[in-house]
Amino acid sequence: MLWLGYPICATLAALVGYYGPIPIVTVFLMCLIVVRAPQIMRSWRTLRAASDSEVSFFTWWVSFGSGLFWGLHGIAQGDWVIATASLTGLAGTIAILLCEHGAAVRRNRARAQAAVLV
Repeated sequence: MLWLGYPICATLAALVGYYGPIPIVTVFLMCLIVVRAPQIMRSWRTLRAASDSEVSFFTWWVSFGSGLFWGLHGIAQGDWVIATASLTGLAGTIAILLCEHGAAVRRNRARAQAAVLV
């Protein structure tokens, strides 16, 4: 499968040379969506089940800050490629943080109710 990488890289380099950064950013955005989708679905299941989570909030808050500041930088510089890429990643990060926060709230409520009943 490694031999496929050379023609793909050459094609992307040719497209970037002709169209600019748009083709490679499009590929990266598709990869970003594919990479974040399983985590979003897992966080959604965690929210619905109010089960324990294995997600590091610190890591996702760092990702949130990075996406936010890169998005602001892209907007300030008028570079829509940077802004679009970072804000797309930021949307996935926000979805994960909201699901995980909601699951944590539901877990804490359930534990508090169980403590009251005991």
